Amino acid sequence: MSQLAVVLEEGFDGDEVAVRVGDEIAFSSDRVTTRPQIGVAQRFTVDVRPGPVVLNVEVASRGLVADVPVDVRDGTHVGISIAGDKVVHRTADEPFRYA
Repeated sequence: MSQLAVVLEEGFDGDEVAVRVGDEIAFSSDRVTTRPQIGVAQRFTVDVRPGPVVLNVEVASRGLVADVPVDVRDGTHVGISIAGDKVVHRTADEPFRYA
C-alpha cells in the first residue's frame, strides 16, 4: 500500500465535504473552512494501492461533485480547492509548501 496525502486548500467556507476512494469514505466533515493565513482547510492521508485511483470529491453544501484521477506512488500529494463553481486539484511528488 501507498500513502496518499490529501490537502483541502482554498475556497472552503463552512462546507460539507466528503472524499471517497472507491466505496470507502476517506474523509467527511460538515464544517470545512479554509484558514486564509495558510490556505489550508484540512489535511488527511489515505492508504491506497499504487497506480491509478479516483478520488470522488463531494461538496454537498454547494452541490459540487468531481472525480479527481491520481496516479499514486509513495509520496504522492493532492491539493483540492474550490474555484468559483468548480472543484480543482493539483498533484505533486513532494509536500506542498504553505505560509
